[in-house]
Amino acid sequence: EVKHLELITNLIKEEFNIQGESVWSGDAQRIDKVTKMRNNQIQFLVTTTILERGVTLKDINVIILGADHYLFNENNLVQIAGRVDRGQNSLAKNIFAIVEQQNSSLKKAIKQINFMNQKALEIAGNS
Repeated sequence: EVKHLELITNLIKEEFNIQGESVWSGDAQRIDKVTKMRNNQIQFLVTTTILERGVTLKDINVIILGADHYLFNENNLVQIAGRVDRGQNSLAKNIFAIVEQQNSSLKKAIKQINFMNQKALEIAGNS
């Protein structure tokens, strides 16, 4: 949630000594912050779901905090996971879901992602 963005961003900066920003849909500097991430001027973004669709960043990993929150459904989670490993020679291949308890949306998203990844491997093998 927006109210947690600054706290989480500051904790990450302090704990890992890296540069990052928080961003949300009402942020007047949203485009500038995403551009900084694209240009490797910062190492992380803490965001609400605004980057779920339409924003492609190369070589990123994704952590979904509270992936068991009722606002996340199977489709949201699959879209967010789709942000991972978008570069052609990407080294990033991880998505982490931080939850109190797995729920049906998360389980369905994992099943769908595994299925799509298997199909992609099969298609690549037939090329």
